Amino acid sequence: MRDWRQDLNANRKIRDPLHGYVYLTEEERRIVDTPIFQRLRRVGQLALTKYVYPAAEHSRFVHSLGAMHCATQLFTGIIGNPDSDIPLDHVDKLTNLKRLRYAALLHDIGHVAFSHAAEDMILTPLKHEHLGRYIIQNHAPIAEVLDEHAPPVIGILSDQFLAKYQLLHQIISGHLDADRADYLMRDSYACGVKYGEYDVARYMQAFGATRQDGILKLFVNERDVFVVEAFLMARYHYNMQVPYHRTRTGYDLVLKRFFREFLPTWEDAQLDLDWANGVFTRVDLEKFEWFDDYTIFGHIKQEARAGNPWAKMLLRGGHLCPVYDTTSTVNGAEEAYKAVLEQLRAAGLRKDEDFFHWMKTEQVSKLAASDDEGNEFRLNQETIYVRTKDAGLVDIMSYSTILSALRPVTIYRIYTTETHRLMAEELVRKTCGKTY
Repeated sequence: MRDWRQDLNANRKIRDPLHGYVYLTEEERRIVDTPIFQRLRRVGQLALTKYVYPAAEHSRFVHSLGAMHCATQLFTGIIGNPDSDIPLDHVDKLTNLKRLRYAALLHDIGHVAFSHAAEDMILTPLKHEHLGRYIIQNHAPIAEVLDEHAPPVIGILSDQFLAKYQLLHQIISGHLDADRADYLMRDSYACGVKYGEYDVARYMQAFGATRQDGILKLFVNERDVFVVEAFLMARYHYNMQVPYHRTRTGYDLVLKRFFREFLPTWEDAQLDLDWANGVFTRVDLEKFEWFDDYTIFGHIKQEARAGNPWAKMLLRGGHLCPVYDTTSTVNGAEEAYKAVLEQLRAAGLRKDEDFFHWMKTEQVSKLAASDDEGNEFRLNQETIYVRTKDAGLVDIMSYSTILSALRPVTIYRIYTTETHRLMAEELVRKTCGKTY
């Protein structure tokens, strides 16, 4: 492509510690300046991870800008790849890029306060993606800017997308994943860790696309396979050490315990939601605009003053104690996990009062999935291909010995309050023959 900034008239810029400058068009600036988008400044990207990594104070606002930048880099890299074969003229390229940038900018617009922790209680059975699509379609200050681009943007962000949006969808939330491309680097930078780092510059230029038998196929050249491997391994290590850090997950459990008791009583958290057929049909967007992390912290402080122990923990006045922490890579981990839980119940400890438990299966790569029973490994229907000299396009999962060896890993954790820590550790020692 020619200089996309000139073609789209992206002459506004925002300084970013990772990307240098993030460029905006006038229409994108208008979206960014809406109060409902500015609200993302008050929704933390990593919730209470800051209690583990103190500098992790960044927001979903700056991540959304970064995701738009990464999506642009991935798209222009694919279009500019000399081996790509996509029948788009210059106007089509610019139109697709414009829609892609809107979608990336707005992909997190539907996040509620404290993101996933509160989402499970406020939006269930739907998710923030559904709320985001409702906002794009129904919030006038954004819908008026998008105009005729609104339906395609919603289509790009939907799980059930039209074939013509396949490339754009995969750049936003598929295997290429501009979302993760930004937050892996951003979260690692903010936390001061190296787990999520990868070769950003090369990754953004590593991909191409072609159509074979009417099917769009994304590919990397053989020399760039290691870039994809590094990206996926960075994602795995990041997840295990940042969002799944055992102290962070302990605070998540406390937050959910606090929410169960108080969230239904907060008038400002009642967003007048209604849905049908998997979409929101009514949301009080005026309330939503003011519902952010600051809102919840206000309630936490109020309850902490009243002596609520969970609220005091959420102000970093204590934490849960991990007494069992292992993964499925250890033989017998799940059986021991279940046995310890049974012993705690038999000892009279109350679930979600005296002890808490957490289990999470981490799928290292979107390119692979377990079967319905969760015990076998198969290739995902959508994949990335390797462009080889001799064999043409080859599924990357069969080409890469590293990726083909990846298996889901399940984390098992049990926590207690400080009062019951010593007794629980003794039960773990008797059950497992050791402490964790």
